[in-house]
Amino acid sequence: MEKLNNPSEFSLIIKYALKDLSRNYKKLTSIIVTLFISLFILSAIFTIEDSLKKELNDNAKSLLGGDLEIDYNRNKGNLELVNQVKEFATISQMIEFSTMVSTIDREKNKSLFTRIKTVDTKYPLYGSVDYEPAGSFDRMHNEPNTLLINESLSKNLNLKINEKIKVQNQLFTIIGIVKSVPDVSGFVAFGDWALAGDQTLEILKLNGIGSFLNYEYKVKFNKNDDAGKLEKKIENIFKDDQKVKLRYPENSASGLKRIINNFSQFLSLVSISAMLIAGIGIANTLLSFINQNNMSIAVRKAVGFYSGNIKTLYYLQLFVLLLVITTFAYSSSFLIVPIVDQYLSDGLGLNVSPVFSIINFIKIFLVGLLVLIIFSIPTISSIDQVKASSLFRNVFQNLEFYYSKKST
Repeated sequence: MEKLNNPSEFSLIIKYALKDLSRNYKKLTSIIVTLFISLFILSAIFTIEDSLKKELNDNAKSLLGGDLEIDYNRNKGNLELVNQVKEFATISQMIEFSTMVSTIDREKNKSLFTRIKTVDTKYPLYGSVDYEPAGSFDRMHNEPNTLLINESLSKNLNLKINEKIKVQNQLFTIIGIVKSVPDVSGFVAFGDWALAGDQTLEILKLNGIGSFLNYEYKVKFNKNDDAGKLEKKIENIFKDDQKVKLRYPENSASGLKRIINNFSQFLSLVSISAMLIAGIGIANTLLSFINQNNMSIAVRKAVGFYSGNIKTLYYLQLFVLLLVITTFAYSSSFLIVPIVDQYLSDGLGLNVSPVFSIINFIKIFLVGLLVLIIFSIPTISSIDQVKASSLFRNVFQNLEFYYSKKST
């Protein structure tokens, strides 16, 4: 048989493939459902990851807590150098420490290892703290032995406002519940934590060894200042200080970004693995579909169609089907973002929105195309087993997966 190679004949094959697909798409329901579920999961992972990264990048300064962070980690640091920065910028001092907190009820005595963050009156430099009741944040600064706890700690220890809690050997009063803070980097992303006024360190008389003190100084530049020049100026001030670490907005929420990347890669691997497993079902469904069209294939060969052209026809159908499914699956993944946004806005104060990415769309399409081609090759190659002569003998030939050196 002669190959149909010229453009007019190829365009004829495309038209015929589309007509054939419109007549037979119901027979491919199993393939459509399997591909849609697999690609939808992969699309949802990519869409949520991109939406989260965009939100983190758009709010980098709020997440860092300033235009720049001077981190001395376990040391109080060189305050003379810090004071030099205060001459041209606003600085908010924050000190984090870990300690055991416990209820004072003897019958229901509970304890939890908690991270407490002491802040000054300038906190936060960017964004705002979401808390209740109104006025409790100011009370924390003006009244000693007071704490604002997050919702997780409140639930785990069954604490209510105005109840007392023991922090080391001191009693503190719970005066409010923190719903979210702008700087979700570090300890406040997950777990049990609390906010306290800067007088708390003097009350508890903590040492850096046992409480894992972490000293941070958040810096905010004036509105009309050149951020680049001030960053270089601060770098020159601290250039000889080996204990300091300067962090910038692009480095904010690094721990949260790392968690997102790792979790996304894990889920992507699971999704692709599921697609490979589903590929076995796709191959069997496609083989059944070709067996149903056995006589139709024989007729095409009898009127002069070459096997390669018939294979091209089926590959084109799968390509069009995959393109439609990928578009629908990727579009549907945007519906998941508002659900994720509801949880993140309550827990971390992040507001994510769907982000379209043509690169992600191409990635999803190529993954689906790769899986589809791998499992369709031995199936569509079985078309070579159909002979035009079987049409005249009226013999039905049950096709099987066909493997050759070329297809392998």
